[in-house]
Amino acid sequence: MSYLPNDKTKTKWTLSTDQFGQHFEFSWLAQDLDPVKYEKIQWESLEGLKNKGSVTFNKSPQGTKLVMEISYQVPGPLVPFGSAVSPLVESILEADLRRFSTFAEKVAKAMTK
Repeated sequence: MSYLPNDKTKTKWTLSTDQFGQHFEFSWLAQDLDPVKYEKIQWESLEGLKNKGSVTFNKSPQGTKLVMEISYQVPGPLVPFGSAVSPLVESILEADLRRFSTFAEKVAKAMTK
């Protein structure tokens, strides 16, 4: 992901994966939508892979729970794989969220020192 140099509300994304014995790469330009301060970020694609979503941050005494909602249009090359696409996308997102969680925990520990 990278921000456009002239507009920090737009980001360029690329998804590259090897699945079903093939290499797939998709990209899209996303527009940040108005956030809800300390509660929610959201976006919608403007071009490329059609998708939109949000991440809601639910604070509690036990910590912060992230709730992610994403909707997307299955790209043409993946349509023949039908019902296997959603679990694939979920596994990619879960791995990304685990990496983010590990990173966030390290940052939180460093900030409390």
